[in-house]
Amino acid sequence: MSETQSYASYPKVSILIPVYNIEKYVARCLRSLFANTIISDCEVIVVDDCSPDCSMKVVADVLNEFPAFSKNVILRSHDYNRGLAAARNTALLQAHGKYIVCVDSDDWVEPDYLEKLYAAAEKDNADVVMCDLIKKTKEKSEMISEIPFYGDCLSNLLLGNLHGWLHEKLIKHSLFMEHKISWIEGLNICEDLLIMTKVFFYAKKVVHVPKPLYHYDCTNQKSLTFSLNRNKVEQLKKVILEIEKFLPLEYSDYINVQKSRTKIWILKGQKNHQKEDFMLYNSDSLSKCKLNLVSSRLFFLLCEKHFFFLLKFILIFKR
Repeated sequence: MSETQSYASYPKVSILIPVYNIEKYVARCLRSLFANTIISDCEVIVVDDCSPDCSMKVVADVLNEFPAFSKNVILRSHDYNRGLAAARNTALLQAHGKYIVCVDSDDWVEPDYLEKLYAAAEKDNADVVMCDLIKKTKEKSEMISEIPFYGDCLSNLLLGNLHGWLHEKLIKHSLFMEHKISWIEGLNICEDLLIMTKVFFYAKKVVHVPKPLYHYDCTNQKSLTFSLNRNKVEQLKKVILEIEKFLPLEYSDYINVQKSRTKIWILKGQKNHQKEDFMLYNSDSLSKCKLNLVSSRLFFLLCEKHFFFLLKFILIFKR
């Protein structure tokens, strides 16, 4: 869809929702979307990634509760489980909206989620609109503010000042189309970071809605990000390689910081470490890595000195 094409006959927003093994949560997600003030002008694209549970039966039951919105819903399915990235690509191929949002099927949104993001995008002709969110864990719920660093969103994303989450960001559809931005099938963890790296690289204007409109539920133990195993670690490494391949050399210092943050996540996020995890990105100079936390710099110092046994002890103690 070109930027000059009229959007009069198109939905305002396309909502992409992959579904896999999520029967406990997906009804809450859909009901919250159908309660949105401008949902009648939007489309919901649900992709069944060959879910082994009753998730799609739950989807069908919820759609029966809201027959007026059935015309707004597109259902697609995979013949076999292909992963989150592939499911989002399938949904994106079906999207007709002027803007795209990605909603995880175990999360839910406020009634004015779509309205606020869409209005801000239209008012300021923004390529990206971010809102705040409520992150829920087993221990607590906390409000996380996505206050953008205007004019330098990409650098601040790599520095960790901005989150790479997609679900609290509305993105102009034309950015995906014109720059051929899509998910890499098989990369299903930290895939948001890679997508937002590309989006921020091309985005000309980013605005912020200072209101928590999205509820990010981190209590689902089946979630991809709940724990790290060897396969997820390898996916994380590939994401960083893709970012490094995509960005020009002027971002190398910021990429080094992202490498550093990724290494710390890998070390802290899994139980069975391999030596290569401690050695990962050791060639990156600490002087280039603008890590604010003393604990992070200590991690890298111990890695550079090959004090692996001490590192393992610290990680076990912290866990």
